[in-house]
Amino acid sequence: MTSLDAVAKDRGVSRTTVALSWLLNHPSQILPVIGSTNPQRIREAATALDLHLSREEWYRLLIAARGEPLP
Repeated sequence: MTSLDAVAKDRGVSRTTVALSWLLNHPSQILPVIGSTNPQRIREAATALDLHLSREEWYRLLIAARGEPLP
């Protein structure tokens, strides 16, 4: 199970919601562009706005994205 899957399962949300929440809370102030004709995808994106990852969850996903911990 990937870190993304684990956080999604623990929070009871989709992988998409967790990934978008991670991007929205990135210190680089990343603003993902969301577009879909699928209503479920739009709901997942909207849910990401209300999902507040803990510092530990956010760092865990950062390590997974980088492939290694920060020095």
